Amino acid sequence: MTERQLQFRVGLVVIIAGVCAAVMIFQFGEFGAFWRKPVTVAVHFSSAAGVQPGGPVEMNGVTIGSVRNVSIDRKRGGARVIVDLEPKFDIRTDARPRLVQSLFGDTTVEFTAGGRGRPVRTGDRLDGDLPVDPLQMVAKLDEQLRHTMASFEETSGQWSEVAKNINGLVGGRRGELERAVSQSAEALQQFSRTMSTANDLFSNANQVLGDPKQQQNLRRSLDALPRLVGETELTLRTVRKTVLTVNTNLENLQGVTDPLARRGGSIVGRLDKTLGNLELLTTDLARFSRTINTPDGSLTRLARDPALYRNLNGSASSLSVLLKNLEPVIRDLRIFSDKVARHPELLGVGGVLKGSAGVKEVPRSAQSPTRPKR
Repeated sequence: MTERQLQFRVGLVVIIAGVCAAVMIFQFGEFGAFWRKPVTVAVHFSSAAGVQPGGPVEMNGVTIGSVRNVSIDRKRGGARVIVDLEPKFDIRTDARPRLVQSLFGDTTVEFTAGGRGRPVRTGDRLDGDLPVDPLQMVAKLDEQLRHTMASFEETSGQWSEVAKNINGLVGGRRGELERAVSQSAEALQQFSRTMSTANDLFSNANQVLGDPKQQQNLRRSLDALPRLVGETELTLRTVRKTVLTVNTNLENLQGVTDPLARRGGSIVGRLDKTLGNLELLTTDLARFSRTINTPDGSLTRLARDPALYRNLNGSASSLSVLLKNLEPVIRDLRIFSDKVARHPELLGVGGVLKGSAGVKEVPRSAQSPTRPKR
């Protein structure tokens, strides 16, 4: 192998590798984001804890954009989150963004599906909802329970002092009063526990139902309930149609596979025979490739020996020149054979002794017309 052949092969491999790498980059890379302009929307939250630039923006579990910037809203207070939405998802203005927090503290901006408003445009402003933090509710409940227990302990101390005073006053009816006081204390404790539970219940209910945002969310949920029922019914109908279609396809497929099952033995036999022929073919191809790749082979010597290639090229050039020189001879032979075929008498003694112009001629007997007899 010469140095030029080696350089040519190395360059060819480098070019093929570069083309493959470029095709893979454009096939699997997300270059569409460089020329697709996103829809930039500002979302206002009263608190944006855990939201970071570059975080995902989702709707129904599908990523529809990303967070561009998080800043403090100086005019309204709270936080302002700038998000970039992909135009292909067609987000509406009545979609409600809200924050979703995981157990590990990750926060995601999630949009609810809207359908009555117009599509959002760059520069629109939306109001977001905060998530309900279970840990924060438990902390508030624990604080309220602590205050209630402190009040109960204070009330129990006061009742204990009253009982002591009454015990000192009545003296002789100590046993009956002790029983009455103990029963009253138990009743009061039970009543206090009941009131504490009711107070916590009413406080939680007031906290949940008294919040205007929660009321708005509850009203929105109730308004969306009929639509949800309709969509569920439509989904069930679609599932039923799909099941019927699948059943029909399975029946049709069974009709197709039954003949195949009956002819399975013959098909397997033919496949086995085909594989055997394919194995013989691969064996012959391997033998043929070994024959070609032998060092003393004609193709190998032709590819590696430049002198042999030049000799073949010279022989081909000489043969081409010889064929061009033989063309006039072949043309004359064709004319001669044509003349002999038309006038075989030219091969006589007169035709040999008589000269010719070398082209097709009409015999003299045919050239001179016969004179009419007088």
